[in-house]
Amino acid sequence: MNDLKTYLSTAPVLLTVWMTLTAGMLIELNRFFPDELFIGAY
Repeated sequence: MNDLKTYLSTAPVLLTVWMTLTAGMLIELNRFFPDELFIGAY
């Protein structure tokens, strides 16, 4: 169990999880509020 905790706390794993969550949030934000990410759309 200690080895699993060490593996999950390494930088590539944390970066992958963080980027996946960030991409998911941006996709869902753009789905519910389209064109909010683009300033020139108004």
